[in-house]
Amino acid sequence: MKLKTRMMLVIGAVLLGTLVATFVFVANSQKTQSESLYYNQAKSINSSLSLVRTVVSGHGGVFAKQKDGFGVSPFLAGIPGIKAEMTSAKGDKFALINGFSFMQAMSDISQKEGKAAFTYRVPSDKPINPINKPSDKELEVLGSMKGGALTEEHTKVVGEDGKKYYVYNAAMVTKEECMKCHPEYTVGKVDGMVSISLPIDEAEARNAASMLNLGYIFAAALLGVIGVTYILAGRVTAPIKHLADVADKVSRGEMDVVIDIDRKDEIGELAEAFNRLIASIKILNMTNDQ
Repeated sequence: MKLKTRMMLVIGAVLLGTLVATFVFVANSQKTQSESLYYNQAKSINSSLSLVRTVVSGHGGVFAKQKDGFGVSPFLAGIPGIKAEMTSAKGDKFALINGFSFMQAMSDISQKEGKAAFTYRVPSDKPINPINKPSDKELEVLGSMKGGALTEEHTKVVGEDGKKYYVYNAAMVTKEECMKCHPEYTVGKVDGMVSISLPIDEAEARNAASMLNLGYIFAAALLGVIGVTYILAGRVTAPIKHLADVADKVSRGEMDVVIDIDRKDEIGELAEAFNRLIASIKILNMTNDQ
């Protein structure tokens, strides 16, 4: 294998390895940063909703005027001791909204408006509302939370109906105000968990586009450096090949040759040494002829 080819392969391999390692590092860093942003957003939503839920539940729920699309919750109406409906002196009917119903309404509005859209659920192994019936995987997570720390959290990215979601789960510790609607719960224990799902398709698409652009930049850099390396390798190997050709001619007795390399580096010094050697051989030949 020629020297120029070896130089190109070695430099290309080192450069390619460096660029690949850098690309992987940047990709992992971006993924970590994205997951951190998702986590902080979900945690912030949970903190805000938990505060509102605590206030609403602490007051025993709130009553809102019934209208089309909103009426008495059959789940609340089925709980003994719960007054799920009331009528004002004017005859207007109002329905009870408990902490979860309030959170669910906020979740629905966020999805309709498309601003910071999220889905809010409270999976429990003792659900009142079927929407909170846990899946098998959620049961596993809930079981882990029941046997773990009260501050335990779980996160994951899931695909559903062709879309990607970042799912945040946090243990929900039963408080005294929860017992009105959940008499079967135990104060201070984990009887359910918060589940907040954030749609991340748009963010992931932006990340993918960013990485694609970075890939183009790296590819251009690789081609550019390979081009420069090719030129530099030529400057190194061309004079060496010239030296080899002259040495071959001298070995065949062709003494009327001169190495024309005007350089101030090691190759130039080698060329001068070759020229002196040729001159010495010529003198030696002339002496022998005499």
